Formats: sequence, C-alpha cells, structure tokens
Amino acid sequence: MANDFYRIITLTNANQNYSLYSLMVLVDANVARNFMQLQISAPDSNTNNIALGANTMAGITDGDQLFPTSSRNLESSNGKNEISVTNKFVRSDAAGQKLFIRGMCH
Repeated sequence: MANDFYRIITLTNANQNYSLYSLMVLVDANVARNFMQLQISAPDSNTNNIALGANTMAGITDGDQLFPTSSRNLESSNGKNEISVTNKFVRSDAAGQKLFIRGMCH
C-alpha cells in the first residue's frame, strides 16, 4: 500500500503546464497514482493564481483557479483510491508559485 503524500511543490517556470503526478514523483519516487482524498492548496505567499486542469490549458484562465489561500478538495464517493493525479495539470503565469499537496490513500 502506498503511503499518504504531503509535500510543498514549486512551479519553477511560468506559462508551463506541469503534470501534477510528475511533480509529485520528483519529491517522492514511490508516490501513488490514485488517492482516496486529494487536497491542493495555494499558500498566501503566492503572488499569482494557479490553474488546475487538463494538459490542453493554453493560459491561466483555462483551468479551475486556485487563488492564494484557496484550496480544492477531492474525495472519493465510495472510500476507494479512485482520484487519479496522472490526468491533472497545473499552470501559473508567474514562476516560483507553490502548491501544498495532500493525498490520502486507503
């Protein structure tokens, strides 16, 4: 069983779509691909919004907006590890923006 995941991730470059899973693997090679619960938060120290969406995002307004201090919580309806991070991407108009990512496995 994979361990729960809780890390701070930095989006190094501006205007680049980052695979959420690829960013997570950089800090934990054994990270799970699927979670029971997933929370993605933007700290108040961020200076720009972060978009959460698909790899086809062409700009910051194409995804679900994470403003500084905001978060998105995803939870499986049946308590199983069904929330995939392999199909989620993040993007920001500014370099150096951070994300707090917490994934919980069953």
